Amino acid sequence: MSIWTGFQGLGSTDFWAALDVDYQTLGKGPLPETFGPDLDAATQARIDRELAEIKGIKQLLAAHDGPRAVASSSRLHRLTHKLQHTGLFPYFEPHIYSGEQVTNGKPAPDLFLFAADKLGVDPKAALVVEDSVNGVKAGLAAGMTVGVLSAEVIVTMATRNSCLAPVHIGSSTATTTWPRC
Repeated sequence: MSIWTGFQGLGSTDFWAALDVDYQTLGKGPLPETFGPDLDAATQARIDRELAEIKGIKQLLAAHDGPRAVASSSRLHRLTHKLQHTGLFPYFEPHIYSGEQVTNGKPAPDLFLFAADKLGVDPKAALVVEDSVNGVKAGLAAGMTVGVLSAEVIVTMATRNSCLAPVHIGSSTATTTWPRC
């Protein structure tokens, strides 16, 4: 697993704690005080410069008339900005949820269970579409079916003997991790 995969999908508190531990493990002491603000500024600039919608996502969302939500580890203000920047905000509003809104972020199931409750959906009937190992773990822990949209996550989960099956979404292929095989 890459270093990035280990951090991806973690909530802010868990991310900063894990990053600080890793930095100290390198013998460098605690993270510099300016590290967080500097990283936030660089991340925001990159989002504004590079973030784009996934090709075909608006058509897929327009064709789906069932309940849907975004349940992300991103901070709520950043998540809202990303959705507005890509033009996806209207497809999910008012069901936009952040790890900041629950006690335990991913890989705990809290955020997905919170979103399902807000949508009035039985978690066993929900499909989570994920791009991180921690998100896959959270979805499975919530008892949901998990669609995996990242080759690195598929490889990581496969090495952990997770049960994987291919599924087709529109014209692209994803992999679904089934909680029970």
